[in-house]
Amino acid sequence: MELSPERIRKIIKKKGYLWKRTKTSPRQHPNPREKEAKKADLDMLRLQASCGDVRLKYLDEAGFSLWSPVSYSYIKVGEQKQISQSKKHRCAFRRRIKLGVALLERRLVRFREVSEE
Repeated sequence: MELSPERIRKIIKKKGYLWKRTKTSPRQHPNPREKEAKKADLDMLRLQASCGDVRLKYLDEAGFSLWSPVSYSYIKVGEQKQISQSKKHRCAFRRRIKLGVALLERRLVRFREVSEE
C-alpha cells in the first residue's frame, strides 16, 4: 500500500496537527540595565557616525545572521513550538564580532596616528 504526500497530510490533520511556522525566541529576556547600556552605546556610535569620526555598519548589512532560517513543522492544534537559540552559536558569534570590532579599532587608531603626523 502506497501513501501519497497529500494522503499523509490529511491523516496528520485528522489527528489534530497543523503545519505551522516555528517561533524563535531567546532563552531568557534581556536584562533591562544591559539593554539600556547597549542602547546608550548605540546612540553614542550614531552620534560619532554623524560627526564623521566612525563609519557605522550594521550586522545585517555585513551579511551576519544570528538566527537560522525560518522553519515549519507539524504542531498540535492550539500549541506553539519555540526554538531557542543555542548558547554555543551565540558565543561563537559574539567572539567573531568582538574580534572584528577590535580589528576595526586598531585601524582607526593607526589612521589617527598617521593623520596626526
